[in-house]
Amino acid sequence: MAGFNGSGSWSRSYSWTTDYNNGVSIDPTRQDTEWANATSGFNTTFCRDGQAIATGNWNLGGFKIANYGTATARTDVPNFGQIQDGGANFATTGGTANAITLSLSPAITAYTPGTIISFIASGDNTTNVTVNINGVGVTPLVGTDGSALVAGEIKSGMVCLIECKTAAVFQLLNKWILTPRGKYLGSQVFTSNGTYTPNASASQAIVEVCAGGGAGGGATATSSSASAGYGGQSGGYCRFLWSSLSSQSVTIGGAGSGISGNPGGSGGNTVFGSVATCNGGTGGQIIASSAAAFVTQTYAPSGGGVPASITGGTILSNVSGSVNMGAIIANGSQAIATSGGNTPLGGGGIGQVQDAGTVSVNAGFVGHGFGAGGGGGISSGGSFSAVAGGAGKPGIVIVHEYS
Repeated sequence: MAGFNGSGSWSRSYSWTTDYNNGVSIDPTRQDTEWANATSGFNTTFCRDGQAIATGNWNLGGFKIANYGTATARTDVPNFGQIQDGGANFATTGGTANAITLSLSPAITAYTPGTIISFIASGDNTTNVTVNINGVGVTPLVGTDGSALVAGEIKSGMVCLIECKTAAVFQLLNKWILTPRGKYLGSQVFTSNGTYTPNASASQAIVEVCAGGGAGGGATATSSSASAGYGGQSGGYCRFLWSSLSSQSVTIGGAGSGISGNPGGSGGNTVFGSVATCNGGTGGQIIASSAAAFVTQTYAPSGGGVPASITGGTILSNVSGSVNMGAIIANGSQAIATSGGNTPLGGGGIGQVQDAGTVSVNAGFVGHGFGAGGGGGISSGGSFSAVAGGAGKPGIVIVHEYS
């Protein structure tokens, strides 16, 4: 059979030399047949200028096509450089961090399961996320477990890899690894005024706020009488869970000072921005008597006795300032002062006590830790000058941060 034989070899219909030797004259019919076969052969070949298209698979016999151009349509053959560079599946990002639009070139016209696309995120997501690629349609972007993305699982500048799971869902293959919620990150401690700035990784905190403690009451000058001071009231203390972290100014309540021959000075309020205020403890009062009878006296201090004011937190503990009541004078010459109030972060100063059969003049003891009240002083059993009660202790703020 004339023409290509299926293996790329051409066969002619006639041999002109054979016809000449056989005496066959020129025959238009035979010429037309020969040229018709040639025309058919030409029609099965490629043209260098791209006029013709293939009608069958092209077997290159192990050879390569060299130096061909960059594909620009989905039906084009990509060159190896395009494949290496990932250009076909790398998308240009648009939209917002939560409603992402992507553009591929060449553009896709439908979502096909198994398609993998990469892009650079333009922002941190704050809630669940959708994608819309080449305007094909808005679809949810979920995690590999099928759950909706939560805030922070996509970060600005992150290279995201997504895969079409179904025609209606894409999944994010490389979620940003979030710090597990509830992990302890450290504590910020304030013993002086300052500003609290949250750790960038913190989402919640347990905050402790303690006000300054009051000083113990002093003792007045004595000649034929006895005098004793009450312990200072401790500062108020609160502890709460706080989830709306933000910068807050911090004011630390100062310690109440002991004053010779006078009631103790009060502790200052500790203020944690707009979130919490704890009230400072009231200074201790004085009892004095020359009576032969047994004398005791109580009083109801204000200040730290008021529970803390807390806004925007869940209260775990709210302790009013405490005071030890019952300073005693016996027979006009023996005195027992009371100790200062305690806090969860500090112990009150010990009140002075006159030993039996002795004469005493002693200032109160200073409190310990944070927010504690000072102990009361005494003057009894003889002629003594006035003394001061023990000083209270200043307040504190501690912010324990968690992811």
